[in-house]
Amino acid sequence: MHELVWKPLTAHPGRGGMLAERRPCAALQPYICCFWGGTGQTEPPTWVVPDTCVDLIFRIGEDAGRTDACFCGLGDQPYRTAGGGCHSLFAIRWYAWTAAFFSEDALCDTRNRTFAGGQHFPALTAALAPRLAAVRDFSARTRLAEQVLLARLAESPRAMPAAVETAVGALVQAGGNLRVAELLHTTFCSARQLERQFTAWLGCPPKTLAGLIRYQCLWRSLLTDPRWDVQDAVARFGFADQAHLLRSFKKYHGMTPVAALALARAAEPVAFLQADEGENPVYWE
Repeated sequence: MHELVWKPLTAHPGRGGMLAERRPCAALQPYICCFWGGTGQTEPPTWVVPDTCVDLIFRIGEDAGRTDACFCGLGDQPYRTAGGGCHSLFAIRWYAWTAAFFSEDALCDTRNRTFAGGQHFPALTAALAPRLAAVRDFSARTRLAEQVLLARLAESPRAMPAAVETAVGALVQAGGNLRVAELLHTTFCSARQLERQFTAWLGCPPKTLAGLIRYQCLWRSLLTDPRWDVQDAVARFGFADQAHLLRSFKKYHGMTPVAALALARAAEPVAFLQADEGENPVYWE
């Protein structure tokens, strides 16, 4: 699989606090956005927006080393976490189109849903869960996960359907601004065939992924362009008009651009993984 240059953003880019993030090793960077985790402190409620990623989350108990795992499928709706809880967490965050390389089950019917980790990732969950409890340091847990993931790739390689790989690459390249008819022309597939392959591999049809990618590109432009102009954005991202752009943004972010930027600005200013090197977020008013 070729590496796509794709860096999704959360609602709180640069948010400090108790959850650490770390990039994977070079061999896993085409597959994994980041590892993240915490050491058991109570986490406040957090606003979550669709970031085109999926997570396998391990909750590591302090008693008898018990570890539970859950898989959070691709989301296309914003929500607020409840906060609280004192579990020690460790999570693998894949891009939506790469999680299936490590899964033993099709990802259809996983959108906006949560499952036991063993349902779609039994081998990975079985290999990691009992060993994470014995390692308390986040960096050590990351190294352990990398070893298991690399072994999984070597032992049980899965191939992304060629049409899905072509379509995902085209959508990322176009910032989501491609019609399904254009994807069909690019992939030489029928609409039914492409949707079936997308749904099995990612858990969503091509149109859903296109909307998520376009939203993420719009969100990045809002955060990073000091001369951001709504009419320019309408033309750049293929919206019909300003009202269409605002409705689409609110659908995915749950609030207007002004409110979203205020929320992002309230976060602690720290170096964050999701920014390009040398890129400092600036907030449009």
